[in-house]
Amino acid sequence: MSEAVPSGRNPLRRTFGIATEWSTYADLLYLLLGLPIGIASWTALVTLLAVGGGLAVTVVGIPLLLLTMYAWCFAADAERLLSNTLLGTRIRPLPFGNEHGTRWRWARLKARLRNAHTWRALVFLLIVRFPLGIAGFAVLSSTALFALRLVFEPLAVALGVHEQVFGWTIDTGPEAILAAGCGVLLLVPSLYVVRVTAWATGLVNTFLLQSPETSTPQPQGEALDRALTAAVRWPGTFARRTGDAARRERSLQVRIWAFHMALYGAVMAVLALIDAAFSNGQWWVVWPAWGWGIALALHTGYLLGGHLGGHAFAFVVTNIGLFVIDVRFADSTWFFWPLVAWAIAVAAHAYAYFVFAPVEAEPRLEAFVTDPPLSAASRATGSRTLEGDPDNESPTPYGR
Repeated sequence: MSEAVPSGRNPLRRTFGIATEWSTYADLLYLLLGLPIGIASWTALVTLLAVGGGLAVTVVGIPLLLLTMYAWCFAADAERLLSNTLLGTRIRPLPFGNEHGTRWRWARLKARLRNAHTWRALVFLLIVRFPLGIAGFAVLSSTALFALRLVFEPLAVALGVHEQVFGWTIDTGPEAILAAGCGVLLLVPSLYVVRVTAWATGLVNTFLLQSPETSTPQPQGEALDRALTAAVRWPGTFARRTGDAARRERSLQVRIWAFHMALYGAVMAVLALIDAAFSNGQWWVVWPAWGWGIALALHTGYLLGGHLGGHAFAFVVTNIGLFVIDVRFADSTWFFWPLVAWAIAVAAHAYAYFVFAPVEAEPRLEAFVTDPPLSAASRATGSRTLEGDPDNESPTPYGR
């Protein structure tokens, strides 16, 4: 159904502006994360339920199943938060605020077991999340990622890599330029497909995770919301912020990082001792050290320079490891592919941080996290539009 173009909005900008909206890339990120998150949550949940059920006749099984129940409720609340942040949904915290008393008291356990949202959360994580992640990643890889692959065909041909696309072998410069032109033409339509897919995913999330509006405080969900808001606003220790609140926040971030560093050092020391004692000098400990080191590098960069710092540190440590793997174990050189692709992402992040974010993106991201008021039209149509933002007024699934 066609729509009138809002006043002051150029039709060309309305069509191609999707490529400049941060919410487009939030949708891309959600669909990209959907598959690994779906695999991890499904695997963990099935394993815990199987082990707990198998041990139910012992003193270990029932407590393990109860712990699993609390874990899947927490995971569903985290999924709600991820959906609200990246997809712009407005899912309220899961309604467990009426539970009172000690966590392991029978009255509280009974309330959790009788709560329908406990089992809706289980259905979402066990049955829906994994297929949803597969579907989202399939759409993403066959649209936006395919278009990007075509765009970078000239670089592939220049490096001597000849790829086939639907039986067409691209091995000459003119063919690569033609493929890149096709990729550019497909890029904007593919972004619209991604936005519609993300909108449909948000509807599924809302249907299964939405809870009734209530005045009862929901401590778990509200704590997650506050934690995410603080994480989004954190600029790094190098930021010039003064005041008692800023000093307390810096102190908390440093303590969290110090705990992470100490835990990393302790675990790696134990693994190194096991490696030295039992593996005959193969030194497999470098693999968990590198894998966890990527997470520690991201945390260190985040501590020092916020989100961009974490991204840059993780980029460096990951690609150092990939270079070593390529040199030592691979028959052909391939490390430059993830290096170049990720470097483009880091450059885009730096551009957004230094040029775009101070003007527009950071306030909008913070507004999404802190749950802004919707306009009357948004309430009526369900669209994800900020109050007072005429450039984003669109009841279509890809307008927010």
